[in-house]
Amino acid sequence: MHRIRAARVVHLAVVLSCAGLVLVACGARQGPLPDGGADAATPIGDLGPCAPDPEGLAGCFVGATFASCPGPVAPKLLCGPRRCLWFSDGKPRGAYQTPMNAANCPCQGKSCPPDEVDRAMSQFRYAYGDAPWNRERALVLPATIDPVVVAAGNTRTCRGCSVECHAGDNPCFGERVDIVQRRLPGTFVAIVGATSFLYGWVLEVEVDLALGKARACRVRGTDAPRDCTPHEPLCATSGSVTLSETPCRTRLEKVRLHYELRFADGLTMEGTL
Repeated sequence: MHRIRAARVVHLAVVLSCAGLVLVACGARQGPLPDGGADAATPIGDLGPCAPDPEGLAGCFVGATFASCPGPVAPKLLCGPRRCLWFSDGKPRGAYQTPMNAANCPCQGKSCPPDEVDRAMSQFRYAYGDAPWNRERALVLPATIDPVVVAAGNTRTCRGCSVECHAGDNPCFGERVDIVQRRLPGTFVAIVGATSFLYGWVLEVEVDLALGKARACRVRGTDAPRDCTPHEPLCATSGSVTLSETPCRTRLEKVRLHYELRFADGLTMEGTL
């Protein structure tokens, strides 16, 4: 195994699937600032959603792990060459044509999907487990816009870290920690992790711009190919997320992030990146 940049570790599927920052232009309905003016924290919910995902998923709201589509709810995990998503209606769309076969992951038979789809399956299962993901799961954190985040500088603190929290490379104990990936459209996703990575976990902060809420989860990754061991991410139970700017209105590399998070195992994380 060789060391890789953490930007390749996560998303989506979290392990070894992307390289560098993903910068996508995105339009949004413009919303007014509150009476406090430009220096006041702005709820994100009145700013509208970003453009739909361009992967042949028109009509679906796409997040890091899910695609919420019109129709009866019948969740199914479907994979393509880049990643896997839980489709709310279970219908294949675009590149997402191959159902996850957890009993045969990674595939060893004669009727395996293409290698890149097989990798996407194992990577997703390692990072996100087997339980279905949807728009509402773990979306419990208020999210706001506040320009003061720009002046805060790069800081991070972790308290109450358990034995599991210490394992591998991670934002609490990495040699160097940064936002190693920013993504649109759909939800805004920022991956916070050590820039050098063999195995461990990253902090995935996902903001639903239309709802003004966020989830923040500790997502596992490894550079071991086709490791299908399922891991359920541990998501923050309380806290808050603040962005310096609305991602739909600016280049993504300009967006700064401040988070205050509390997890069920006692870990608290606070940082600005």
